[in-house]
Amino acid sequence: MSMVYCLRRASDASLAALLERPDHIFAFVEAENTSVVSEAPGLLARLFGGKLDPVPDFARSDGDEADLDKAWHAIHFVLTGSPDATRRPLSLIVEDWPSIGTKDEHALGKGPAHAVGARAMARFHEELSRVNDDQLRLRYDVEDMAAHDVYHADELLQDIDHGWRYVRDHIDTLRGFAAGAAAAGSGAVVWFG
Repeated sequence: MSMVYCLRRASDASLAALLERPDHIFAFVEAENTSVVSEAPGLLARLFGGKLDPVPDFARSDGDEADLDKAWHAIHFVLTGSPDATRRPLSLIVEDWPSIGTKDEHALGKGPAHAVGARAMARFHEELSRVNDDQLRLRYDVEDMAAHDVYHADELLQDIDHGWRYVRDHIDTLRGFAAGAAAAGSGAVVWFG
C-alpha cells in the first residue's frame, strides 16, 4: 500500500480549533465548498440546558488542497538534503508539527493530521521561491535517496529522468499550494493518506 502526502489550507483560527477539539478533524477533511452545519442539541441536552459544541465553519474553496502523491519524501530530501526533520524553513513535509489528536482516535490514513501555522507556511513559501528548478535538479540524487531509505526512491531509480519529472511536477504542485496559502495568510493541515 502506498503512502501519499496531503495538504489542506487552514487559517490559524481553524488550526487552533482543531488542536483544541481534534474530533473536528473529520468534519474539516470532509467539508465541501460549503459550510459545515452543526447538529441541533438532542432532547436531553435541551431539557437539562446542555449545549452542543458547534462544529466550526470549515468552508472550502477551490485550490486549497494539494496531494504530493508518493513524491513527498523525495521532495523533502531534495529541499533539505535529509530524510528527516531539520527545523529549517524548507523542512515542511517531514517536520515535528503539532499533532491534531492521536493516532488511535483521530487517524487520517497513516496517522493523525498535523498543524502547520501561517508563519511557517509563509517562511516555507519565501524560501522555496528562492530556489529554481535547475538548483533543485542538482540536488536530485536518487542513489543518495535510496541510501537514506527515502520512500519511493527504488522506483525513482528505474528511470532517473522520468523520476525527476515526476518529483518536479509535485514540487510545482507544492509551490502553487504554498503560494496560495501564503497569499491568504493561511497555514495548513497536513497528513499521510
